[in-house]
Amino acid sequence: MAGSYQHYLQQMLQSGFRCSDSGKRYPSVWVFPKLDDPFRRRIEKFGGDKEFYSPVSAGLASTLDDKITRWEAKRQSDVREWRNLPNGSSVSSDAAAQLVGLTGMRTKAARQSIRAAMQEYIPAFAKMLQEPDILMTYLDEGASLDGFLKTAMEQELKFSGQPSFIESGSDEFHALLRMLRYALLESLGHRFSELLSELDQVFSKALNSETFDASSLHGKLLAGLIDDGSARSDLLALEWSIVGNETSIPWILPDCAVLSLNQNGTYNPFLFGEKDTRAAILLPLTPQRILIGVARDSPIPEISDFTKAAASCSQEFFIAPENAPEFKQFRDLIGSVEHDEITEGLQKALSQIDPLSTTGESDPIPMRHDLNVQVLGLNIDEAELVIIAKNLGSVIFELGQEFDLSRLNKITLCANVSEQIGAGENSPIQKYSETDYRNLLMWKEVGDGDLSYTLLFHINAAKALADEENSDYDVVRQLTAQCIAQIHNRTVLASTGSSLSSLLEACTDENLGPWARDVAMKGGLIFMDTFSGCRIATADNQYVLSVVEQFKDALATFSQAELPNCGDENQRNSAAEALSAAAADLLCSACRYLAACQSSSLSRFQFINADRSLKTGMEDLELHEWLDRLDFDLSRMRVGFNSPMQPEPIITLQRHLERLFWARGAVLIPRDGGYILPFADPTITYSKVASHLQKGINELIPNDLSEQLEKMLI
Repeated sequence: MAGSYQHYLQQMLQSGFRCSDSGKRYPSVWVFPKLDDPFRRRIEKFGGDKEFYSPVSAGLASTLDDKITRWEAKRQSDVREWRNLPNGSSVSSDAAAQLVGLTGMRTKAARQSIRAAMQEYIPAFAKMLQEPDILMTYLDEGASLDGFLKTAMEQELKFSGQPSFIESGSDEFHALLRMLRYALLESLGHRFSELLSELDQVFSKALNSETFDASSLHGKLLAGLIDDGSARSDLLALEWSIVGNETSIPWILPDCAVLSLNQNGTYNPFLFGEKDTRAAILLPLTPQRILIGVARDSPIPEISDFTKAAASCSQEFFIAPENAPEFKQFRDLIGSVEHDEITEGLQKALSQIDPLSTTGESDPIPMRHDLNVQVLGLNIDEAELVIIAKNLGSVIFELGQEFDLSRLNKITLCANVSEQIGAGENSPIQKYSETDYRNLLMWKEVGDGDLSYTLLFHINAAKALADEENSDYDVVRQLTAQCIAQIHNRTVLASTGSSLSSLLEACTDENLGPWARDVAMKGGLIFMDTFSGCRIATADNQYVLSVVEQFKDALATFSQAELPNCGDENQRNSAAEALSAAAADLLCSACRYLAACQSSSLSRFQFINADRSLKTGMEDLELHEWLDRLDFDLSRMRVGFNSPMQPEPIITLQRHLERLFWARGAVLIPRDGGYILPFADPTITYSKVASHLQKGINELIPNDLSEQLEKMLI
């Protein structure tokens, strides 16, 4: 390619589409951009954007683009010869492979595609990978850690003088294995999270930097690809020939130059072609001749729709020899394939790296179209009652499109909600205050086995919800949504299509037993109940502050609870029960606390850092990272709020519960009725295990990785 600088497309390719009435000295082509009218432009003047290209004269050092140009210059005579070959003529595989390979990677369309892809991919990946549990999920499910964990366990047991654990296969042995895995993932996950935060800054800096352009990145990519043996071998393995145009529509030259034809008949720019599904590679040389490469002994595919495909695969424009009406109809197709490819590729990549997606298909939510309305202790006109009941039903059925109300059997209108609830009986809410909005609206469970639910409205709340002009309408509607969500949370546990017993079995971690499952279920429901209602349960911030106090009290109780390692069996069992109750209360309090923080968009450490005793208690038990992981897992549970609760989050909460016992140097095992027994050797503690493992974490992730990436991008 001659000239003082490179062009969008090589002149030798553009020359094949020159206008028939243009002279040899000043050849021109018709350019069809997507948004503007077609225009005629001399070949040597068309393009030439210095955004991507380096001058070849001016005494500068030779660049990679210059190197490509010299290689392409050797192919000019081949291209001129191939334009005039008869249909079906074979050409040199070596020459064709070099021309196609260089052209596919060096066009401006290819470079802009890389830039667009980077701008799409980088922020999405960086955002997703901010969470350490993405990595934890992969590691937790993989077998690659087995050897590492076994080695770590042997070191721990030898250090503590208990190598017999390895052979015994005792409950303590399995608990220690779980501890090692949790400690490794917790430590590695947070180191990984820190690294990803660094990488996100690098990416953001690169994308916002004037020095980040397609030229810089494309040059670095080409440096690794231009002499790549596998890519060259792939193109050399094809049989190349010249095929003539047998249609009435002339072929065009897309700005990506080279197209890949898939086995299903679809086309892609060469940049996006998949080798495994490829049927042919095509490079148009003239409106009547095309260079095509197919696998050896494969037939030439049907390409009658090439002109339409070439327009679709173009990014900004295509080139034609004349301003013909048939070309104008293809302008709207420009850019469509590249956009679809990037979008589809991004979604595919994200789906592969995101095992936490909750957007899968789920069973339809049962709809309610009728509800019984009961009046208790009220003197109300029947006509007014009909209007209230009708409007209440309308709001509830609307909310029921997102929540499962199949177990909501009755609405009760009364003058005192707390009295009808029965002073808090069968309700997770403690005694109400006089200003508590739950005096206006609440729910209660009915029955012992197959539970149903009743929604109780204070008559004033019912009237407010029945009238959109009422000043309290929005507040009561929010409170109604809260109660419906709480009913939904409990209903879905028994609405997954299987019996309750099989559901409970699926929700049970066999290493921990049913007691841990019940605590985890309670904690999960408390979190979702609190999240859905804590901002509207009271008129001020006192509720959130009370939740903080509950969390602090639970932490203190758990920290001070006696370990079950002294006295006779009864004393140990009694201490184990007390420690179990304290751990359960702490997990539930933490779930309530995190829900309050999430619903109010507050940092989970805001209140901890502001309260000295709370901060000290967290530090003494080394629970900061535990709270961080718990917060993430609860957030993940919240994403699937409007779909049936699955066993996975319940089992995850059980592991968080077990982690609390490790903080006290104890082990949770399903024996003796689920009692808590200490390690046989008190020198084995979670903090010591985590500390030993932490020393090897940085060896798994290079400290200078972000610096290396920054040098590549900027």
